[in-house]
Amino acid sequence: LDPSFSVFLLSNSWTQPPSQGVTAGEGDLAGWVLWEAHRDSGRASGARVCQCGWRAAQLGSQWINDTSMLIIYEAVKAAVDRENVTGVVITHGTDTLEETAYTLNLAVNTRKPIVVVGSMRSPTQLGADGELNFYNAIAVASSPEAVGRGVLVVLNDQIHSGREATKSNTVTAQTFESPMNSFIGTVFFGNIHFFHDAGSSVYKHTNASDLAGVLDGKTADELPLVVILYAHQNVKGFLVDAA
Repeated sequence: LDPSFSVFLLSNSWTQPPSQGVTAGEGDLAGWVLWEAHRDSGRASGARVCQCGWRAAQLGSQWINDTSMLIIYEAVKAAVDRENVTGVVITHGTDTLEETAYTLNLAVNTRKPIVVVGSMRSPTQLGADGELNFYNAIAVASSPEAVGRGVLVVLNDQIHSGREATKSNTVTAQTFESPMNSFIGTVFFGNIHFFHDAGSSVYKHTNASDLAGVLDGKTADELPLVVILYAHQNVKGFLVDAA
């Protein structure tokens, strides 16, 4: 891969550019110029970050529904289809970050790296983790080692598979875990180490997934309704009956 490739950024509620940086976008997606701190992150990690990112959605991740998920999917698909885009970074609220990563891991037909990144502390808090997480996400998305590994989740110096990552705590920075198979690599200030070869996973994903491209052209009304019911002591049967 050419070392001067682009990283395509999609943004929602996790980070907000200053209002003076907002520019006209293409199609249905509003474009915005990456502000200086994030461009510096790209330069420092060796990636050439595109001067204009795309705001695929702008809402708290707890409000992401099928409609907004499809918007994110189409934006990512359009990005990886571009020849000059080598990797995609999606900034995302942590409440439903794992659902987005899992969906994209199943449905996007590409070998290009797709990294979903969030933060647990706001920029105004002590120990804010957003900038370093973003820096590491760009490094991973722009690494040839990340090709063919499916969608990745990067937070707190760890690299997780989008299939396995789950949020375990609402406060601590070390919140994302992969309980079944553990995290698959580390990234310390842009220095990446994967524990296994890209082809070692037994699970199908992205271009090898049986569901690759299944969301193409779909609307939210066309998606099946799946209701999850939790069992617990003294659970009543009316919710099961209602479903």
